[in-house]
Amino acid sequence: MSAVKKLTVFVFRLPFLFLLPSMIISSARSQGEALVQWKNINNLLSLGSWKTLTTSATGIQLPVTFVNLTRFDVKNNSLNGPISIAIGSLSKLVHLDLSSNSFEGNVPSVLGQLPELQYLSLSNNNLNGTIPYQVSTLKKLWYLDLGWNKLDSPDWSRFLAMPLLRYLSLANNSLHLGFLGFIPDCLNLTFLDLSVNNMTGTIPEPVFTNLGQLQYLNLSNNLFQGPLSPNISKLSKLINLHLATNKFNCSIPKSIGFLSDLETLELFENSFEGKIPSSLGQLKKLKILDLHSNGLNSTIPFELGYCSDLTFLALAGNRLTGELPFSLSNLTKISELGLSDNSLSEIGLLTKLQLLFLYNNTLSGPIPSEIGSLKNLIYLILGVNKLSGNLTSTTYLDLALNRLYGELPETISRLTNLQDFSLLGNNFSGRIPQEFGRYIPQLAYVKFANNSFSGELPPELCSGFALLEFTVDGNNLSGSLPACLRNCSGLVRVRLNRNRFTGSITNAFGVHPNLDHIDLSDNQFIGEISPEWGECKILTNLQMEQNQISGKIPAELGKLTRLHVLNLGSNKLTGTIPSELGNLKILSGTTPEGLGNCNKLLSLNLNHDNLSSDIPADGLDSDCWSIPECFPRSLHWKPGIVRKHQRTSSLQFSFNQKELKNAYLEATEDFNEKYCIGQGGSGSVYKALLPTGQVVAVKRLHISDSADVQVINHQSFVNEILMLTEVRHRNIIKLLGLCSYRGLVYLVYEYIEKGSFKSVLYGEEEGDELGWAKRGVQGLAHAIAYLHHDCSPPIIHRDISSSNVLLEAGFEPKVSDFGTARLLDPNSSNWTAVVGSHGYMAQELALSMRLTDKCDVYSFGVVALEVMMGRHPWELLNPFSSSSSAFLYENRETLLKDVLDQRLPSPRGKIAEEVVFVARMSLACANIKAESRPTMRFVAQELSATIQACLSEPLGSITASKLTGYKK
Repeated sequence: MSAVKKLTVFVFRLPFLFLLPSMIISSARSQGEALVQWKNINNLLSLGSWKTLTTSATGIQLPVTFVNLTRFDVKNNSLNGPISIAIGSLSKLVHLDLSSNSFEGNVPSVLGQLPELQYLSLSNNNLNGTIPYQVSTLKKLWYLDLGWNKLDSPDWSRFLAMPLLRYLSLANNSLHLGFLGFIPDCLNLTFLDLSVNNMTGTIPEPVFTNLGQLQYLNLSNNLFQGPLSPNISKLSKLINLHLATNKFNCSIPKSIGFLSDLETLELFENSFEGKIPSSLGQLKKLKILDLHSNGLNSTIPFELGYCSDLTFLALAGNRLTGELPFSLSNLTKISELGLSDNSLSEIGLLTKLQLLFLYNNTLSGPIPSEIGSLKNLIYLILGVNKLSGNLTSTTYLDLALNRLYGELPETISRLTNLQDFSLLGNNFSGRIPQEFGRYIPQLAYVKFANNSFSGELPPELCSGFALLEFTVDGNNLSGSLPACLRNCSGLVRVRLNRNRFTGSITNAFGVHPNLDHIDLSDNQFIGEISPEWGECKILTNLQMEQNQISGKIPAELGKLTRLHVLNLGSNKLTGTIPSELGNLKILSGTTPEGLGNCNKLLSLNLNHDNLSSDIPADGLDSDCWSIPECFPRSLHWKPGIVRKHQRTSSLQFSFNQKELKNAYLEATEDFNEKYCIGQGGSGSVYKALLPTGQVVAVKRLHISDSADVQVINHQSFVNEILMLTEVRHRNIIKLLGLCSYRGLVYLVYEYIEKGSFKSVLYGEEEGDELGWAKRGVQGLAHAIAYLHHDCSPPIIHRDISSSNVLLEAGFEPKVSDFGTARLLDPNSSNWTAVVGSHGYMAQELALSMRLTDKCDVYSFGVVALEVMMGRHPWELLNPFSSSSSAFLYENRETLLKDVLDQRLPSPRGKIAEEVVFVARMSLACANIKAESRPTMRFVAQELSATIQACLSEPLGSITASKLTGYKK
């Protein structure tokens, strides 16, 4: 008998204790042939997929162990095709798990022929059709999960009661019509999830009177309506109740206060009316209460302050009146608070508060000074109210990222104690008061970026020379810079880009020993680059592109040994590139001979100038050019069009049909499918080899008969353009140009040779080529950290997945597909439609649709684990488990080496240390609790650390339980 090799880890968990000699027993033969038949029909697995299975040359003779086959588990693979009816022959099967694959077609009715079956999971596939009623005949079944498929409603009247059923999930399907009639007769249910369907009608009374064992009930994102029965109190063991995003149009029953074990209550986005029941104060274990976006019109009950374990309270978007009860000062654990209306004098006692959301109410009077006691407060949103009062003693005023508009009042200049003033990300317009700064000698932080201010800067803006951070980028400011800037020796960060400033910069700045970042790009500055810049010794980012600067590049720039980014492109510079720039050893890339010491270049842009040094055309890495010269100039993106008008939906572009046809249509033979290298939701991507030898990727917008789909696709393109014209990072794909032809829009990107991380990881040849040393995720971490922490406002990608991370020839990652990316705006509640790739989306986004940067952190963790494991980490990260580490808890002694990609030899030495560190950090990022995840800046810094912790024990003995000790 020939041995057949084993399947990689976590595929078949068959309870084989031993293999007996090859003896033939009819029942064993029957069940063995059933598996072989299914294998042949579905092409489930390659021949090497059967774990410790031997077969004769004829394929008929099988071990007798199949007579006792009770567990069949192939979850978390890449299996596809229909589920064969041959599965019905495995009559002693107790546990069947086919979840998280790509099975399609119907759920076979022969599952009803498995009388011993207790556990059935077909979730996370592409199954369609109706659910067969035969499933309900499985009297021993206690676990049934058909969620995250495309299943439609059957005739529920044919379904029988399932007396032992404890867990039932049909979430995220296409179920419609009314409530499932058989469910109230499943008396032992503890977990019921019917969320994200299209179910209608009312909730039947027997649900409340019969299902007294329920601990988890999720009916959110349906179309349920009508009243909630007072008998909801009979669900006395409920811990989680999710009824959000339905059409309930009644009062909240008082009896809900008798659910003494309740920890989560989500009723948001309905039409609940009347009072907030005072009985909610009896819910001593309640941690999350979300009633936002309803029609509640009472006062906030005093008794709510008795819920002392609350960490999240959202009542915004109602019609609440009256004062904030003093009792809310008892909610000392609360971190996010969204309320409405009136007196706030006790708010200062909520010392753990991180988010206070009071936008769009009728609040009046002064802002209470007690808010100053909220040391942990991150977001304070007070916009669109009627607040008044004296602010002359104010030292810190942050109104950033709201929707404030109009002109700044002249009286703002009288805030004589002001030290930190932020208005960034609003719609302010007009001139900044010309006396602003004259009477504010301690002014250190001025952040007016991304508004619509015009006119000149106040001449005495920095009269006290105390300015440390000055960011006014993204406005319409003009004129010369105030002379006092030169004397602000403590400057750390300056951003003046994307304005209309004129005047000479030759002497506009002096020596600023603490200056780290300065961006003067996209203006009309003249003059020369002063040699004094060489004295700003800790400067890491110097950008002056898109101006009228002339003269030579001073050799003194060679003193800036910490420089990461140098961008002088599109000016009128002349002369040679000084050889002293070779001292900038943090810079890297292929450069002229005089720059041979630059080995870590992040960005160098000197294009569109008249420099005369010999830079070989094929020597400079593409990262160094904003738009390659091989592109027809008529196809170049017009600088600043989108960036200066971010809030418009109409795009402007320029093209020449003849050049377009020659450059792109001929290169792709009029977009022949043979050049198609990828397809996404909004467009197809083609590889184009231009006559110059340059290879680019061209995305063409999908055409749809549906107007709605067409609008969505177009919006995705617009979003991609808006985002990619704002970001610059070596690990983010570059948008090279935009053009239109025959009424269609085309985006032109740099071509990434290897394709997506997913295609490389799962490729038969390239997967093996992707060794441990090439599986670094530092670049990906830095890209996301840049989006979150270096962009203003922060950008949330929302769809980080292995399909949207591309690999260069050297296996360096680049983030792509910004079609669903979104600016993070604390002025709004950041509720969002559910977008993203299945399996990479954070649980809180799927359930509550609340967007934070931690959603991207979770996705990064999933991708990083996928890179380490060589497959998607479904078994580690079940988003609907009751614990963030359900698998790890149940399998604490699972060895890390058995989870890692089995195609590669076990890592050793330094590589092993890095692999363990990445695994631990990835699990921290993928924590089910968003607040427990680290920030991407922290992750990027940790992954880039030159020294990793040494292994305290050999890799072969590290278990899953030892990977979860990370504390942020």
